[in-house]
Amino acid sequence: MKALTDLTEREVLALAIASEEEDSRIYRSFAESLRKLRASILFSKVGETVQVIAVTSSLPGEGKTTTTFSLARTLATSGAKVIVVDCDLRQSAISQFLKEPAPVGLLEVLNGVATLDQAIIHDESGAHILPLAKSAYTPRDVLGSSAMLRLLGELRGRYEIVLLDTAPLLAIADTRIL
Repeated sequence: MKALTDLTEREVLALAIASEEEDSRIYRSFAESLRKLRASILFSKVGETVQVIAVTSSLPGEGKTTTTFSLARTLATSGAKVIVVDCDLRQSAISQFLKEPAPVGLLEVLNGVATLDQAIIHDESGAHILPLAKSAYTPRDVLGSSAMLRLLGELRGRYEIVLLDTAPLLAIADTRIL
């Protein structure tokens, strides 16, 4: 058996939806920590619904994308309607969890080139993903735009939980805008 630190991100994600019969305490512990995180988020504001959650970290490589995607799968398998939005414009990591590159994504939706329905990818867990497609440019201030605010409003209407996979706070200013 591999140590948890030796697993690829894809293998770690598979653990997030592992069955209860898994005989490794480490794997069960990881899945249970995601269920605890889900409960903590859902019940963090008594009497209010938590709907949009930005997941970030201080620096690159601290596991925010793995946490975001694993949490999305955990929420989806428990029956929640959830979407992950890839908001890391400079170093998109969500795409590594997709079976094939996305032809359109967040930027195309914000620019009106594609509809939201055209850009959403359905994960086997039931979670939906709004990825970033490969783009030749990275626009400035797109996350603080009126188009992004409209998109978040539409996502709130469609989903119970909207998870924003963002860039690290100390490295990139974009995340602070959200």
